[in-house]
Amino acid sequence: MKKYLFHIYLLVFINASLCSILWIRPYFMSTGNFEKTEKVQSLEKIRLNAENIRPFLFGFEPLVADLLWIYSTVEMDIMLPSQEEYNLYYMIAHLSTDLDPYFEPLYIYTANQFLFGRQGREGYPEALQDSQDILLKGWNFYINRTEEWDHYSRFWIIPQLIGFNYYFEYKNLEKALPYYEFIANHVPHAPPMYRTFAAEIYKKLNRKEDNIKLLENVLAQETLEEQLALNRDNEELKEKIRLKMIQVQGGSISKEEIDAYLDKVMRRSQRIVEEWATNYQYLTFPIFLSLHSKLYQENLSSDIRVYDVLFNHQGDIL
Repeated sequence: MKKYLFHIYLLVFINASLCSILWIRPYFMSTGNFEKTEKVQSLEKIRLNAENIRPFLFGFEPLVADLLWIYSTVEMDIMLPSQEEYNLYYMIAHLSTDLDPYFEPLYIYTANQFLFGRQGREGYPEALQDSQDILLKGWNFYINRTEEWDHYSRFWIIPQLIGFNYYFEYKNLEKALPYYEFIANHVPHAPPMYRTFAAEIYKKLNRKEDNIKLLENVLAQETLEEQLALNRDNEELKEKIRLKMIQVQGGSISKEEIDAYLDKVMRRSQRIVEEWATNYQYLTFPIFLSLHSKLYQENLSSDIRVYDVLFNHQGDIL
């Protein structure tokens, strides 16, 4: 009974602390002196210094981050109609992700929330920048991580949204490219349209060789994944790969060339599957491929280049 009472008192304390934090939030600003004015209380957009708050949370930072998120979801208008509500949400979003930077879905949720009620309105540029900033905050934490954790299965949406904003909103293809390259090379379970979007950017930047190489690698990886799931002589598998090659090439590759390609690649990819089964059984096959991309790229290009099969099919290439 005493144990349950302890947890109840602890939750009451945390909630009281949370309310106190929100009430005196300007005093926790990271820099500068604070002069209490009505204008600051109602309008100013600030970020709290989580390090000033952390000592009062006794290691329960993730719980407080959850409570803040729940508060913003339940108590606040999803449209954030007033500037005051928007500023409060901005403060909560950054404080939550500072207290629990491992909470990957929160970066995605808050980035979209900033934009939700401001599409086509005067405040949209500000909301877009705030959305991009919190996504970059989550991405930089992931890139510079010093330890691993159980990542959110759709964490790849963070770089996808960053790339999307750079590409479609800021019209900066060069900045968008690295994020789609990451998805193409390291996220085999992402939807195909995102894994191949870097090729579209390469094309617009007139980087034809990079465009072709990326499409080769995506096709090679899909071939290996399909081979693991099905017997390598399975006609259903071969037909699936044939259709994929025709789609990539635009319908101008012959059946004989596809069959020759299949024969070569099936035999060479078998060695990579055996390497995985022998030495890397503790990894899922998609993770093995993402971590050893050079292995399958080099092996597939040692005797026959996918490029030659797909794009140079006029001569005797096999």
